Amino acid sequence: MRFEAMLGIRIMGGPSYARFLLASVLLLGAARAHAGEKETCLGASDQGQRARKSGNLVEAKAQLEICAREVCPPIVRQDCATWADEVSKSLPTVSIGVRDKEGHDLVDVRVLVDGKTVTEHLDGKSFAVNPGTHVIRAEDGAHTPVEERVLVKEGEKSRAINLRFSSLGPKPADSVPTTPETPEGPSESSGRSAVPFVVMGVGAIATGVGLGVHFAGKGAFPANCKSDATKVDGRDGTCTPTADDPTGQKSGDAAMSSVNLRNAGTALTFGGAGLLVGGLIWFFIDSPAPKKTARSLPIMPSTGPGFAGLTWAGQF
Repeated sequence: MRFEAMLGIRIMGGPSYARFLLASVLLLGAARAHAGEKETCLGASDQGQRARKSGNLVEAKAQLEICAREVCPPIVRQDCATWADEVSKSLPTVSIGVRDKEGHDLVDVRVLVDGKTVTEHLDGKSFAVNPGTHVIRAEDGAHTPVEERVLVKEGEKSRAINLRFSSLGPKPADSVPTTPETPEGPSESSGRSAVPFVVMGVGAIATGVGLGVHFAGKGAFPANCKSDATKVDGRDGTCTPTADDPTGQKSGDAAMSSVNLRNAGTALTFGGAGLLVGGLIWFFIDSPAPKKTARSLPIMPSTGPGFAGLTWAGQF
């Protein structure tokens, strides 16, 4: 037994009703497209006005021309057309010319405005730029690129900007003469070593600090104490009791601290003086001309408890 089935939609009403349904679908699609164009027109109008207020007249003109089309709503189209005409009158244009050193016109030149390429081939036509300061750069690969900073005013039309190459560019790498390389050897410094100056600086600082500590300790010695060889209760010096210190204990401790501080300052002063003298000797002994060998005797400052001076070592 053979069985066939068919699934479909039957349009009631005949051919006229089918044509009406098709027309409705087409009108609905057109309405949606019109709504999309309306949004585009309104958006271009808004962007064009914003660009115009910010001084970007090139972008403003492009956006206003979009919303001035016939597909846009009449009120939007009329306003955009008026604004586009006003922007066109204010929008400045420039024309670029480039010559070589001899004054010949060049056409195969790449021109950049503010780092953006505007043309790869000069044809004498002008183009629009925003009002303000711009950097015009020309390069052709054969000459050293040339740049010029210009101030373009609003409403200025077909301003001629002429650039001129002053010199040829660098030669190819294979035509540049090369100099024979010389074997690198140990470099010799022609100046004196900075180490002696560092040593002298450290010595001078230590001497100054030592003197300050010494006199600070000396000034802190109590007035009611005597700095002599006698001892009271194991302490240096003899201190007379006062109303604030009936036993002299406090004054004696202060006297001992003062003496210790003074002795430390004295030691630091002599140590600094030793470094200062050692640095001076090192400066006069050190010679910048001869190259050091294994037989040289490097001189180094040396300090220790109760000692400051120079040491040297080497082998023969």
